[in-house]
Amino acid sequence: MGWVLDHLAEATYLHLSCHGSAGSDSRGGSLVLADGHLDMDTLVRHQLPLCRLAVASACQSGHYGIIETPDEFQGLPAAFLQAGAACAVTGLWQVDDMATAFLMTRFYEFLCQAEEPVPVPALRRARRWLRHLTWEEFARYTDTHPHLADLADRYAAHARATQDRPFASPVHWAAFTAWGA
Repeated sequence: MGWVLDHLAEATYLHLSCHGSAGSDSRGGSLVLADGHLDMDTLVRHQLPLCRLAVASACQSGHYGIIETPDEFQGLPAAFLQAGAACAVTGLWQVDDMATAFLMTRFYEFLCQAEEPVPVPALRRARRWLRHLTWEEFARYTDTHPHLADLADRYAAHARATQDRPFASPVHWAAFTAWGA
């Protein structure tokens, strides 16, 4: 966690692919990194002055709570924004590794292809793409994305017989939401 904290101020894009947990205490949830927990208070203390996008592709990283007044909320999305990120993408529930890997890969492809890299439409397009992905398209996509191939082979062998569109259920694509602009 030390390296991440030491480099937050330099980050224009921050992607944390890790474990997350919702919190009901004052910490508002946390991300589990290899060497510690990154929580809301720590994020706010370490500013993100250059950050256009902070992504926590982790389970329950998007949980939030309303405090005292209805227009104030706490949690990791609020912490990213309060620390200076223009936009935060986080997950609302426990997510499947395979679906998340595909969604995030496609999200960044859409983000990079856009004339202006705006996260909200890129995330919307990636979610729609994942929802409609067929097994044939799944195979073609993994052929062109070797970093997904091993994970995909294990998943496909287990799930291929169950449905035509492996990620059609909202449980696979609806967890991730964008906060900010």
